[in-house]
Amino acid sequence: MSADSQPLAVSTAALAAAVLMPGVAQANIPDIAMIWDASDDANVPTILGGAPPVYGEHSISDQTYVGWQYAGEVEDAAGGWTLAWNVVYNDAPADGVAGNGDVLAFVVAEMAVTNTYAAAVTYDLTVTLPVIPPVAKPLIRGTVGAALTGSAGELAMLSAPTGSQIYTPFINGIQQPNGLLWTSDAFSLTADPVETASDEFGIPDGVKADQASATNMGVRLHFELSSGASAKVTGKLELIPAPGGLPLLAAFGVLAGRRRRQA
Repeated sequence: MSADSQPLAVSTAALAAAVLMPGVAQANIPDIAMIWDASDDANVPTILGGAPPVYGEHSISDQTYVGWQYAGEVEDAAGGWTLAWNVVYNDAPADGVAGNGDVLAFVVAEMAVTNTYAAAVTYDLTVTLPVIPPVAKPLIRGTVGAALTGSAGELAMLSAPTGSQIYTPFINGIQQPNGLLWTSDAFSLTADPVETASDEFGIPDGVKADQASATNMGVRLHFELSSGASAKVTGKLELIPAPGGLPLLAAFGVLAGRRRRQA
């Protein structure tokens, strides 16, 4: 992270004004932490947005989730880019909450950016969520998707920074190598001027986490965006139960649900 990284920690005390659905106790509000960063930015951004998290049904990338939503926007003080975030999360969605299937806990992070600098900029967003109570022998399931739009007269490109990957899942603060998607050697997305291209990858059935128990979970989105381009990148991480008595069939190399299109 560069010197202009801005930690955005959401604490229970800061959530006193959160809007709750009937029957949801305020004590159940999870504490999340969010850190974002943009390279080549000489100024610390001064505009931070975002209302307190709101509980309910929230949509990201045409999917609906039951949980807490934290959204906001920040601008580069020099006017070189804008960044908006939309995060939905729940540390106990199976606890009397319909709509989340077999998921034990999840984080969905969406970052929308526009780069008006004359050069490419690297963007970074990390969201972490405590898991209470901890999940024993967790399986992780995740997806990452991106939509990229080029400006007039310029080819747009979104890629993983050298030696990194666009999507990284974390359990207990430790990177999960079985869940890495869109590595620097395997992925880039391009769009013609004034056109939009999109792609997504997924681990649909779950892979075994490296930890025996998950006490927190997180998602990192990390990508380079070319000058004049706009992009929306979404990463999801779910903890799911292992199927009783069945062998683990999913592996990092067994990926499904990939779609790429250019319009």
